[in-house]
Amino acid sequence: MIEVVDYNPSHVDEIMSTWPRERELRFSQMGEWGNWKEIWRAPGASFTLMIDGKPVGCAGIVTITDGMGEAWAVLGNVIERYCKSAFWATKKGLEKIIREQKLKTVQSFVESDYEEGKHFLYHLGFVEVDADYSVLAPDGRPMIKFRRNC
Repeated sequence: MIEVVDYNPSHVDEIMSTWPRERELRFSQMGEWGNWKEIWRAPGASFTLMIDGKPVGCAGIVTITDGMGEAWAVLGNVIERYCKSAFWATKKGLEKIIREQKLKTVQSFVESDYEEGKHFLYHLGFVEVDADYSVLAPDGRPMIKFRRNC
């Protein structure tokens, strides 16, 4: 059973310790990683999905400007076994944040070769902004920008 609790940076650390892509991408080794984990902690704007008392996914929205936010998620590999439940819990959590923060637009970025991440964003109602538009992650990997009008 999935339980939704308040986000805590230690949840991300626990998820990343077992996430296969972390061994390859080393997100947690980036200089800004600690800062992002704290920024994500904004009250009422982030949450953690727990299964059997263990964090398996964290998500939220950081407000960029009045009416605009940037969605983020860290989803562990255990999510695959609970895909539908995790998706609906994430969707409901993000919808609540959008409503409470009175957001009009939410953007998000995903690695250009991360098909599962792009698929997840499409199902959350995001669209790719421009197929030719891309930015680079801090480690130089290409990222694609997605947007959702609320």
